[in-house]
Amino acid sequence: MAIATDEKKLWKYLNDKYENNKEFRNEVTEVIRFYGSKLMNVADTEEKRELVTEIVEECILGQYFHGYFLLTRLIEESQLQEEQVFLDEFWATPPGMMQNNIGDVMSYQFEKEWAYHKELEKYNLRVLKELPDGFDIYREILLETANYGAYKAVLENDLYKGNIEDEKSNLMHFGNPIDLQFMNPQVFLQAQYYSTQHEFWDVFKKANGESESSWIGTVHLSSIPTEIHDNDVLYILNISLADIVRLDEKARIVEALCKQLPEQITSSMQLRLYHLSDLEVLEYKTK
Repeated sequence: MAIATDEKKLWKYLNDKYENNKEFRNEVTEVIRFYGSKLMNVADTEEKRELVTEIVEECILGQYFHGYFLLTRLIEESQLQEEQVFLDEFWATPPGMMQNNIGDVMSYQFEKEWAYHKELEKYNLRVLKELPDGFDIYREILLETANYGAYKAVLENDLYKGNIEDEKSNLMHFGNPIDLQFMNPQVFLQAQYYSTQHEFWDVFKKANGESESSWIGTVHLSSIPTEIHDNDVLYILNISLADIVRLDEKARIVEALCKQLPEQITSSMQLRLYHLSDLEVLEYKTK
């Protein structure tokens, strides 16, 4: 896309797409809702809530476009160089893995403060002064939404070939087991174990280039023949999520998981949600 090297033209292209492409607008709107709710959660006065409402859309859209532009320009510049910046393996990375890894890519390719667009500096002191408890969250949002824009720049590039599926792609109910399955812009599932009666996924908070991905829970779907009920099958969905995930976010994750299951399962399924204050994997060894 030749217009990408011109920042103003690219911003116009993305703005027009946001205004006229319903699917894209809905996607970005969900990113705004997700991250905006994090700031709103610490806004405990009407004045603070008004500040969040005033700045959140401009900040997130600006950061999305900023990350998209930086990586698009880098891709185009790299095509003019004799030495490859992005190897073939990069372009074959599955989308979920790309979304988790893009922060490391950006922090490697650009200077330390690459993510923070100068146009948004006007809000830094306001947030620090008027919403001090939310300043770290605000900075995390700026970083992760810039990463998200960069991630979309990769997926929309003609060189990207990471969407290839194989016979295992539909093996499990909650997504392709050879990729990471994002439940929201910050939380993903990674397949661990599968059998005809069980599928087991770990839940992670994604990496962002400044912090690594961290384990925050598990999802376990099991089918159990019940002899006392005419040998019908009972399904049990166990979801364990750390307390760092807010209750409303947990509810949305649970709803999204259930929507991926067929009625044959949900009609005879018991759902168990565990709220965890600590997570630890222990390895049992016999003497």
